Amino acid sequence: MGYRIEYLPIKKIRGAERNRGVLPCLTAVWFLVFALLVNLYWPQGKMVLQRIVFPEKASVTAAAVDVLAENMRSGEDVYQAISAFLQNCEK
Repeated sequence: MGYRIEYLPIKKIRGAERNRGVLPCLTAVWFLVFALLVNLYWPQGKMVLQRIVFPEKASVTAAAVDVLAENMRSGEDVYQAISAFLQNCEK
């Protein structure tokens, strides 16, 4: 007497591949919320964050960020825009 075993196909869990990127996204969102709240309600904390994000040459870095934003708006290649940003920060 012969017999045959048939297995049902394994169902894939939808969205399982996408769940891996949730933690970094949530971390970034909460950091932005934190930075916004510090900026609005805690002047001393705002100065500390500015020193961390824009060390020593705050005006040079801020100008470089403006140039980066303008380059991105104009449709320049991301690699070239970031290269220009880093070169502007070094000046």
